[in-house]
Amino acid sequence: AGALAAVMVFSMTAPGIPVYAVNHGDQSVIEFDPQSGPDLSHSSYSTMPRRDTGVSYAAGQAGFPLISSNDFSGILTENFGSGERPKIPEFQVDWPGYTFDGWYNESGNKIETLPYAFPYSAVSSYKAVWKGNATTPFRFTVMHYRDLNTDRDGNNDGTDAGAWPPEGASDLWKFYESGDWTREVMANTPISATYRRDIPGYRLKSVLIKNNRVRRYDEPSGQGRLDGGADINTTTKAVRGNMPNDDLTVAYRYEPDPTKKFAVYVEYVDSNGAQIRTPDTYTFSAETEIDIVPAQINAYSLQSGALKEGFEGTDDLEGQGIYSAASAGCSFDEAMHYRGKMPNQPVTVQYKYNIDPNFHTVLQVKRIDNHGNPMEDDEIREITPADPVIIDVEQKTGYDYPPNIHWDEHFTGTQSSFNPDDGTLTLSSDMQGGTVTITYNENLSDESYWSKIEYYNGTNGTISGDTSPKFKKHGTYTIDELTAGVNLSPSSHYLFDGWYRANANGSDKTGDRLEGSLS
Repeated sequence: AGALAAVMVFSMTAPGIPVYAVNHGDQSVIEFDPQSGPDLSHSSYSTMPRRDTGVSYAAGQAGFPLISSNDFSGILTENFGSGERPKIPEFQVDWPGYTFDGWYNESGNKIETLPYAFPYSAVSSYKAVWKGNATTPFRFTVMHYRDLNTDRDGNNDGTDAGAWPPEGASDLWKFYESGDWTREVMANTPISATYRRDIPGYRLKSVLIKNNRVRRYDEPSGQGRLDGGADINTTTKAVRGNMPNDDLTVAYRYEPDPTKKFAVYVEYVDSNGAQIRTPDTYTFSAETEIDIVPAQINAYSLQSGALKEGFEGTDDLEGQGIYSAASAGCSFDEAMHYRGKMPNQPVTVQYKYNIDPNFHTVLQVKRIDNHGNPMEDDEIREITPADPVIIDVEQKTGYDYPPNIHWDEHFTGTQSSFNPDDGTLTLSSDMQGGTVTITYNENLSDESYWSKIEYYNGTNGTISGDTSPKFKKHGTYTIDELTAGVNLSPSSHYLFDGWYRANANGSDKTGDRLEGSLS
């Protein structure tokens, strides 16, 4: 594969020179075109005339021996029986990564010897072909890093040494660095590389490439000018092509991805490690400046701040592409603010507090029905968090028992916290106190407490609106209160007369018209 690639680069791709037949004795020229390789000054033909293009040539007469031309003077000859002829040019120079394959004529055929005489054509051209060898490796390096040097990171010119970090630079995050970053590849071997999509919190920013051109035999490293090497695809940012005869280096540079967030979990615990407040969670993209402020918690004083043991994060750029908060420069200041730059992994901050033993907090007990209506004034009292909280849960006529009981996150308890035998609820409170809600559900089947009201339509009109049955506590209500929401529509030529009690099946009225208050 290496030889084929080299031939594609350096074989005879230029259009052939038109061949014009000439007569015996007319001028005939033989050209030796080095193409992209070294010119013949580095060969056994170093004395032959040479044009500025690098093409060497010898002029003579068609049909006359080549050695009759002074242009072949001093060149070694050989004899195959027809007479002396110049030996074919031999190069005396090393071209890193390439081996001289031979001379080819205009027809693309390799020639082993020169003709005895000048051809009967105005110009005859031979081209030098070099092939990649399998014995000269070059280093192919693909790097993945975040450059923290802003000046260097903003330089996208791979030919500028200022865009590249020096050996051993410490202002880099090197992601997944391993021995595979650099490998030896033979010149002209197909190569490829692309950026990583799996670096936590980072995305591709730019790509640098250097030493990606094929060098002529006399060009130093990094100064190659010939095509046939590798290039960056401007759309995909992938590197594709053939290995040049140089140490090719590609640097994929990354930047924080603002759409990728990492969490800072903040826990608040007492001196025993028990949670005293709901943890906070903040999210930031990598390298964002953070300032985590400890919460002011009623009845507590801040004791210390630290990263939670086992949740400090780890430095594993080589294996996981991550760095810790400590490496990112995060630390606690005198006020216990946690400051620095966000790493590309979660971190847990734990603040510890001391308790004020004289502190009292407030308990609020709400007693409501299943419609959310208060059944009595809220019970509000001071409690000591260290002591159990006992709440009365009495039975109420017309309502199911036991009621539904809910306490907020500031209380702890279990199903056994409610004792139906004595109607009490026992809970433990945190330092903030809170609310307990007792919800009584209506027992509408209790006719000693609830009355059912149904609405029926009489003749010569219709009713609409809220006509579904209603339940009312026993008591005194006006007829307007009992019929609120019911719409009346008398038929033509009729007026609404009034409301009456209905008979058992609702088919007719009974008694006098209902007016005023009813019990």
